[in-house]
Amino acid sequence: MLAYVEQGDLPKFDAPFVLNKTKGREILARYSDLGAIDRAFAAVKTRWEELLAIYQAPKVPDANLRRMVNTWNQVQCMATFNLSRSTSGYETGIGRGMGYRDSNQDILGFVHLLPERARQRNPRHRLDPAFRRHLFPPVPAAHEEGQRRRRRRLQ
Repeated sequence: MLAYVEQGDLPKFDAPFVLNKTKGREILARYSDLGAIDRAFAAVKTRWEELLAIYQAPKVPDANLRRMVNTWNQVQCMATFNLSRSTSGYETGIGRGMGYRDSNQDILGFVHLLPERARQRNPRHRLDPAFRRHLFPPVPAAHEEGQRRRRRRLQ
């Protein structure tokens, strides 16, 4: 079995070049019983059913489209929110295609499932005004003609 286990406050090593496996062994012991595994999978299934029930489009006539809208689109939005990008006030999205705007965009696909987590992720709540001054505004104001020219060149 290969896994990553967060050690928390425990030391990383038991001895030189010997990883501390205490928490990993606790997890192995917890799931050594097949009933515990079945209960864990049932809990995951219940959680997904609760999340996916928040938004449903039951009147979509095509079963495949209904499955895509009601299940897979939402699963992909959650995966993108959790794994894809990180908030960056420095990266504008021009270089690598990731940045402040993209991070906020990831929230849009997820906000209906867990609004509190989306609120926590929203970078605007974490940025102080001095830092925000250096971000590109979403739309240049009328007095920012230089910003408009720069964006046209980039496009």
